[in-house]
Amino acid sequence: MRLTPQLVPPVLRATPWVGFAPAGVVAIGMAWVASRQPPDTMARLLPTRLAVLSVAIGVAFAFDDPAAVLSDPAPSQLILRRLIRTLSATLVASVLVLAVVFVASAGMDLVRVIPAELVTEAIQDPTFDDLADAGLPQFPGGRIALEAATVFAITLAIAAGVSRRVDPEPGRITTSVLLGVYAASWMVPDPYKPWADPSDQRWETGAGWWWAALVTFALVAIALSWDTRNASLGHVWRSPLPAISVAHRSS
Repeated sequence: MRLTPQLVPPVLRATPWVGFAPAGVVAIGMAWVASRQPPDTMARLLPTRLAVLSVAIGVAFAFDDPAAVLSDPAPSQLILRRLIRTLSATLVASVLVLAVVFVASAGMDLVRVIPAELVTEAIQDPTFDDLADAGLPQFPGGRIALEAATVFAITLAIAAGVSRRVDPEPGRITTSVLLGVYAASWMVPDPYKPWADPSDQRWETGAGWWWAALVTFALVAIALSWDTRNASLGHVWRSPLPAISVAHRSS
C-alpha cells in the first residue's frame, strides 16, 4: 500500500486514453440521434444503448499494457495496477454515459425508474400507442446507468481474460468479442432476452438479472486480475506432489 501514491501517476500515463475520444464522439452522436426521436421511451432506448456500447469499446482498451514485460516484474501487484486503471477508465466512461443520458433525454422527464404501475395503466388504455401518447414521456436514466455498468463489467472481464491468456494488449480482441456477444444477446428468444422496454413485463424482472450480471462479471474481472506472478497458489497446490514422489522413490 505504501507504493500506491507513487504508482498512480505512471499507471495513469500508461493507460491508453486515446480510445475514449472516438468512442465519446460516436456515443454523443448516437445520443443526439436519440434526442431527434419522438419523446417516447421505446423510440430512444436503442440509440441510447448503442451509445453505451460505444463507450464500452473505449473501456475495452483500459488494460492494454505494451510495457507488460517491464511492468510485470515490478514490486506493485497486478491487481493494484488494474484497480487504478479500472477506476480511472470507469470514471471517464461514467462522465460520457451521463452526457449521453442528458442528451438523449432532451424534451423528456429524466427519472431513475419508470414506475411499473404507470406503465401498466398506460398499456391498458384502449387508446395506447406509446408512452408519450399515454402521458409518460419519461426517460429511465437509472436503468441506462445499470445497463452501462454491467456492460462495462463484462468488457473488463473479457479484457482481463484475454490479457491473462492471449495478449497483454487485449483491447482489439476484447472489442471483437464484445461486439459478438452484444449482437448475440439481441438474438436471444424474447422470454430470456436481456433487453427490454417499459412496455414489456421483463422490464421490472430484468433489473434483478442486470444486478446479478454486474456483480458476477465484476468478480470474474477481479479473479482474472489477481496477481499470480509469484505462483504462490500454484506452489501451495504443487509442493506436496514432489514430496510424495520422493517418498515413493525412497521406499
